[in-house]
Formats: sequence, C-alpha cells, structure tokens
Amino acid sequence: AAALVLLTGTGVLLVSFWNLLAQKPGFTVDEVVTTSFDVPASRYPTAADVRRFVDRALEAVRGVRGVGSAGVTQLLPFGGRTASLMVQSGGAGPDQASVLAWNYVVSPGYLETMQVPIRAGRLFDARDTPDQLPVVIVDEVLAQRLWPSGSALGRQLIISPRMGIPPRTVVGVVGAVRQADLSGGNTGAMYRRHTQLTERSYTMAIRSGASGSVMPAVRAAIETIDPLLPLYDEWGMADPVQRTLGPRR
Repeated sequence: AAALVLLTGTGVLLVSFWNLLAQKPGFTVDEVVTTSFDVPASRYPTAADVRRFVDRALEAVRGVRGVGSAGVTQLLPFGGRTASLMVQSGGAGPDQASVLAWNYVVSPGYLETMQVPIRAGRLFDARDTPDQLPVVIVDEVLAQRLWPSGSALGRQLIISPRMGIPPRTVVGVVGAVRQADLSGGNTGAMYRRHTQLTERSYTMAIRSGASGSVMPAVRAAIETIDPLLPLYDEWGMADPVQRTLGPRR
C-alpha cells in the first residue's frame, strides 16, 4: 500500500512537472543575451543625461555585427526582482478598486527583442518623447481586468492613484509575460517608455543570430560611450528560465 501511495505521488509530481514545462513564458528566450548596468549620478546627474547615455549605448550595440535588435528594461522577467504598482482606469468612479500590475520601464526595441506579441495598437516609437503626453502599453491581462467590455486603446491609465500622477494614454496592448516563474499567475503588466520615466539601473536584452557570443563586441561598443561603466550579470535569457525549473527536477 505504501509503495502504491509513493508511485501515485510520484506520478502526480511528474504530471505537474510536465505541465509546468508546457507553460509559455510569453517571450522567446532563444538567441537572447542580457547584460546589466547602473548609470552613475556622478557622471550623468540629470534625467536627460541618463536618457542620452542609454540611447547612445543602444545605438552602439545595435550597430554590432550579428545583433538583430536590442532594448533595455529596468525589470527583466525571471531576473529575481519585483516591481509593481497599483493602477486604475481613468475616468472611473471614486469607489473603483485599484489593481496591482507589474511595472516595466523599457526602451523601444525591448518588446521586439523579447518577441512579446503585440495584440492591438502600437509599440513605443520616436513619438514618445519627454515633452509629449505620457503613454503606456498594457498587457492583455491588465486590459481585460480594467476594460473587460471594450478596447483598451485610447483609455486613460492612472498609476498609483493616491499620488496624483497624471494619467497615461494606452497606445498598445501586448501579450502576457510571466515575470517570476512559469508556475505563477499573471496579475497584469504595464510598460512605460524610458524617455518618459527615468531609471538608473537597466538590463539590456540583445537578440543575435550570430553563431558565437556577441558579448565581447557588445562590451566594446558600450566602452566607446563610457569606458568606465561596468557591465554585470551577463546571461543567456534561457538560463534564468531554466533555473526556475531546477528545484522541481
């Protein structure tokens, strides 16, 4: 009887594990490498300085032979960090409940590099500058939670409702991405462009079809912009995803 219970329990675990393997992270890990950096206030004191450096670094990396695309984010899926904020639909009544959403700050090219599918609208582009009205991209989960009976495009999203932050206009809806691991649910996510909200710690995602590692050339490209800036946490994007499965193997 004990052996039967053990075999049954093992079978359940195996089924659960294979079901987990079948889950999709919402992005494509193949051919994506990442590296992180911190933009120091000592050399880049203003928000404009930070944006200018990030844009120049991206331009340099995109020019590397073998690099197909590149973009930055302050929150990398499966990267071990969390960043979420309460959000609310603009124009809603005062009694409407806020919901919690993952908070990504990204550059143009990031969603494309991760191959997060676009469901409606557009991705970030040259129109989304600091002097323009603030915009936001939401994922399909958050869109469904806030606007279940209609399109999210053109709607107003209020971030941290009690803070009095001006609302952002939804310009795009993308597929849902699992942030922490393959087994967790998804509460929804929003993406804001790095030129409209400044961060100092970023991870650059780079898609390359080159047969060898492009990282030496990537490091050299960034050194042409700032030779003193250290890069750290260089990974293939498949590595953190596989690490989440390790304890269950």
